[in-house]
Amino acid sequence: MIDTRTLKRAALTEALADVVLAEGVDALSLRPAAARLGTSDRMLLYYFGTKAELVQDVLACIAGRFSVYLASTTNNSRIPPQNMVGHTANAM
Repeated sequence: MIDTRTLKRAALTEALADVVLAEGVDALSLRPAAARLGTSDRMLLYYFGTKAELVQDVLACIAGRFSVYLASTTNNSRIPPQNMVGHTANAM
């Protein structure tokens, strides 16, 4: 069974991934990122341990989303390969 701390960390990771996709990696400064999520920088460190671990989890989440998106679009896509990067960036 997954504990509540693991679930909260996963939810924070997803929310922070949304922030990064909208605003860029620079948006991962602890205090501003925490404020966007309605929490504190100390709580982010509680869930992630270090800022490096937070960044690693968020980037892994984004990479996972990207992989799922590419797998779903390239199998039956009518998008020309030269337009795939722009289309993918807009969809993310």
